[in-house]
Amino acid sequence: MPIANSPSTLEQTNTLWGRRFLWGISALFIMRLAYLLIYPLNLTGDEMYYWDWGRQLDWGYYSKPPLIAWLMHLATLFGGNLEFNIRATSILLGTGALVLIFTLTRLLYDSRAGFFAASACALCPGNVVANLLLTIDPPLLFCWSGALVAFWQMSMQRKYWQLWGILLVLLLGLGILTKQMMLVFIPLALAHLALNKDLRSLLSKWWLWTGVLVSLAFLLPTLWWNAKHNWITVEHTAMHFETRSFDLLKILGRMGAFIGGQAGLLSPVTFFLIVAVLVGTARKFKELQPRERYLWLFSAPALIVVFALTLRQNINENWPAVFYITGFVLMAGWITRQFETGISATWRKAFVPGLWIGLVLAVLTYSLPFAVQWCNLAGTKYDPTLRLRGWEQLGTAFHNLYAKPEWPTGAAVITSGHRYNTSAIAFYAPEHPRVYKWPTPGKVESQYDVWGGFDKLKGRNAVLFHNGEAKDMPKDVETSFERIEYWTQITIPLGNTKQRVYQVYRAYGYRGQH
Repeated sequence: MPIANSPSTLEQTNTLWGRRFLWGISALFIMRLAYLLIYPLNLTGDEMYYWDWGRQLDWGYYSKPPLIAWLMHLATLFGGNLEFNIRATSILLGTGALVLIFTLTRLLYDSRAGFFAASACALCPGNVVANLLLTIDPPLLFCWSGALVAFWQMSMQRKYWQLWGILLVLLLGLGILTKQMMLVFIPLALAHLALNKDLRSLLSKWWLWTGVLVSLAFLLPTLWWNAKHNWITVEHTAMHFETRSFDLLKILGRMGAFIGGQAGLLSPVTFFLIVAVLVGTARKFKELQPRERYLWLFSAPALIVVFALTLRQNINENWPAVFYITGFVLMAGWITRQFETGISATWRKAFVPGLWIGLVLAVLTYSLPFAVQWCNLAGTKYDPTLRLRGWEQLGTAFHNLYAKPEWPTGAAVITSGHRYNTSAIAFYAPEHPRVYKWPTPGKVESQYDVWGGFDKLKGRNAVLFHNGEAKDMPKDVETSFERIEYWTQITIPLGNTKQRVYQVYRAYGYRGQH
């Protein structure tokens, strides 16, 4: 049976564990900021790419809604184009998400459960990574966590429910501008109301549907942008759901990879306990209180759908991240004996060892960039940091060439190959030049293709950075200039025998693409 606390005992529990959470989250925040000062790796390719988006603010972009670009712009607006500013923004959002998880758990249970839920989340290797990189995940997790708090407060019609409703609409709108996944929140919220007879009457309230429409209206400028750009974001998103041929071995492999990846991101014991609690709770769904139904609905159904997608395609490991938030809260309520599931109560004993395992994995995740160097693994197949190194050297190499008198007058900067090469020169070169990516004929593969801009280069000179060993550019590049001459080679060692090689050309008199 759930343990009932007296009002005085509950107040004491909330005060004690609330203070512990405050000290813990403050220490974690300071530690993470301090870690940024010694972090040895460059921005990821996506961070540099989104930063370049932030230099050209718009209502939409090739693969994502615009909020990540707006955040990148704000992150560097006052403090400059520094890695620290970008990643400190991620830490702010991540810390805020942990505070919101604690707040949600405290509202539904108490501060002790809130401390456990936030701690279990903070000690996940996936949370460590998410707080070091300013990609779409930190703002999405923040908006989703905040929306969970606001919707619970609004739907329970407590004091100031109107203000909670306004906050919910704002968080939903900003979340929708972060990632399309936020749209899933709305049907889950409506399902929660429909499945709880005490809340079902809210479905007939005009203000509820007005709030839904207003939150969806945040997407209208992005839809307008997409309509002007041939629905490029919709087309890109649809590529993730293309039908694959049936292959049983591949399906089993994808399922295993998905489960293993999720266990690695959450830490194995924590992942096992969340899944076990969700399964056990489902077996007693009709007997659940509204709070347990709320938490279960915002976790289990979506996780089942994501897992089912492995039948047809590979799943990015970060896709289901938001659906674990209420899983942490539900697990914490069960751990603190405030409700029972259909699983053995003795499994609670695994929670604390699971936290210790999570702590070990979190420390290993923090130490990984340094361990790769200490163990001479840089550049080997065992180096998971490979894609986060060498970009600063590319920017420095560009700067050295730019300072030479041989640099062609008024030359534009053009790269070939992956978009990360383009973004790296744009961010890490002290000049932060506008960099053009040479397009693949007939294809739109990145935001650089959407921007284009080559029509404005007619008659101009250019410096071309070709990512590859061969001293030749693609044929359509050669025919697009009056004259091209080989200049030099840039070699960036990444460890072991791994390196990035760029052939640099001076090109004169752009005539247009042929």
